Amino acid sequence: MNKNIKEISKRIIPLSSINSLNENGFNIFSYEMDEKTFYDIVEKSDPVTSVNLLRSFYLYYRIYLNKYFIKPLMEKNCPSLSEVLENEKNLKFKVDRIISSLERKIIH
Repeated sequence: MNKNIKEISKRIIPLSSINSLNENGFNIFSYEMDEKTFYDIVEKSDPVTSVNLLRSFYLYYRIYLNKYFIKPLMEKNCPSLSEVLENEKNLKFKVDRIISSLERKIIH
């Protein structure tokens, strides 16, 4: 199951990134999307756009995570659920930290 979790996770992050970029007016077809590329785009964007990208990304990430991981794992009472939730918690911490930093730039 762990191999499947990692494989699906690798697909959820780019899918969430693509949806976030599309929602914020980026031409998604000009990028080969992975996590690093998404964070590079966030870094190069102005702070307001970056915050919007990150919030949108995390929203889509949670949607896909619930659909493909949390709900099915809860139904099966699977021990891998704790791993999925821990990964989500770590990603949320990372995104929140970046958003906080960007919001400080916006305020000043």
